[in-house]
Amino acid sequence: MHNIKKPKIDNLEQYLENCIDKLRKTKIKTKNMIPEIVRKCNLYEKNASNNTLYLLNKTIFDDEIVQNQSFKKLYDNHMSKQSSYAYDLYNKLLASAPFDKCPYCSQGDVEELDHFLPKTDDGYPEFSIIPINLVPSCHRCNHKKHEFIPTNKDKQFIHPYFINNINDHRWLYCKIDYKIENKPTFIFYINCPNEIETSIQECINFQFNKLELAILYSKNAANEYAGIKSIIDKYQEDKETLIQLYSDKAKSYEKHIRNSWQTAMYYALLEEIS
Repeated sequence: MHNIKKPKIDNLEQYLENCIDKLRKTKIKTKNMIPEIVRKCNLYEKNASNNTLYLLNKTIFDDEIVQNQSFKKLYDNHMSKQSSYAYDLYNKLLASAPFDKCPYCSQGDVEELDHFLPKTDDGYPEFSIIPINLVPSCHRCNHKKHEFIPTNKDKQFIHPYFINNINDHRWLYCKIDYKIENKPTFIFYINCPNEIETSIQECINFQFNKLELAILYSKNAANEYAGIKSIIDKYQEDKETLIQLYSDKAKSYEKHIRNSWQTAMYYALLEEIS
């Protein structure tokens, strides 16, 4: 998990108007909602900054707007579609993730945009093309997160644009199990320090479990270990060299993303041999 710089639009009203201009049947009615959408965006920013998006009320739409799926069409036809009005912004958002890595897992490559609050009819379709609601993600995380709607403070995802101190402290750890001889199993778990406020701790645990990151990280760690097994075998009798190898790897990954599975894995190997 890691944060991304929050996107900005100089003139949100103009951006919405230009996008809505592309609609046909419901253009006028949808345009009339622009002041309300802007108001809701301001509330979104406030709530997201306080980690309380679950308190954001849903908008009641005109039936015709709902039936014609106006806001979904804005995203599908006028943002994510090649050569559409907001396609350049779509690509800019895709490219905004550091090192092209998904902020939900810090592992998968960015492939698509996730609607942090879903654009479903029973969700928040008014945010379908709002940049702060569009998070670059890998397909796996987007699929597992699906159309999740936060309902209370204990069950929320970390918003990559608003929770900026997620990696100020270590909270991802790993232990090694040797149930199968010479074939270690890497078990990842969360252990948040008291310095992280309780509500953020709950979000970290929820996201870790909801996205089944322990399974993902364990598989990746097994592949990583297999890749360095020949080096480990070569220096099996040279403990100091292995300690230096694990220490260098752990510190390097920690500098890159403090709570990456690689950081946790190499610190676990280091602890085991020290």
